[in-house]
Amino acid sequence: MADSYYTVIKGKKYDRRMLELAEGLTSGRGDGRISIADAKNLLRVVKDSNNYSTTEKLTMEYIRKHYKFTKEGDEFFRNEIRKWAAKKTTGKKSKPVKETKTSSKALPPAAAEVAPQQPQQTGQALPAQPADSKSSKTSAIRQILFGLLVLIAAAVLFYFIAYKSSCARTPATAPEPTLPVTTEPAPSQPVAAATTPAETQKPVTAAPSASFNEYVQKIRLGFVAEKTELTPETLKALDELAEKMKTENASLRVTGHTCSLGPKSLNQLISEKRAQLVKEALVARGIAADRIETRGLADTEPAGDNKTVPGRALNRRVTFNLIQK
Repeated sequence: MADSYYTVIKGKKYDRRMLELAEGLTSGRGDGRISIADAKNLLRVVKDSNNYSTTEKLTMEYIRKHYKFTKEGDEFFRNEIRKWAAKKTTGKKSKPVKETKTSSKALPPAAAEVAPQQPQQTGQALPAQPADSKSSKTSAIRQILFGLLVLIAAAVLFYFIAYKSSCARTPATAPEPTLPVTTEPAPSQPVAAATTPAETQKPVTAAPSASFNEYVQKIRLGFVAEKTELTPETLKALDELAEKMKTENASLRVTGHTCSLGPKSLNQLISEKRAQLVKEALVARGIAADRIETRGLADTEPAGDNKTVPGRALNRRVTFNLIQK
């Protein structure tokens, strides 16, 4: 399954998610037509992105051409999408501002300021104003010089704040760079001159601690709609989890979830893939694969209301639980 947000058909770009939903709503279901209930589901997908873009409009034209609607479903969708699109464009008109910017670009800086005050008469030539032109050039040069001085002052200030202040710190208080968690002994204990990897490994407890169990149950990795990519925040959380698992004698069950939008079969595949990607990330961080089980539950265990955008965002997640082996 491609993770691209778009699908290209005959050189044209379409919304992959809308096409998959239309296919799921018609393939092997009922009379193969999109009813009012199906049209409502399709409308929620459009509204979920909060923007009826050109690509989505082109996709709807493709769906209307290649998939059959019931008369009621077609009328409902056209009326509702027209109302919603009208609301999204309300208040976005800015023609007066655009005309002002265009007219300003057509004139030099000085002429753009003087032109509105000069009388416009047919057949009357405007008098030359060499003094004003010279004054405008002088003003422009002063503005450029002032801007350069501001940049120089900002650079000097940044130098003293960022460089001098960091150099003035002692090694004990200077911030350390972001590094993986190490297994060095506490500062109060002497460090051997040469230690082997076995000597620096953290001890593994006989059974998972209660604090680790509580920590695992609070982890929630969020995902973008219809996506399975791991974000920087997700990877950071997995770094921390992997370090803690190295000190705990515990196995995990990784469970993938989705929101209710889209066909059930597609949601099941997405939930399973999210759980599998998280497992692969933990294995890459040194955790044995036999300590991790995965499963996908699609939208069967929602954490939020699937009728709202925030609720659906909560449902697109991966959760963890301890298991005994």
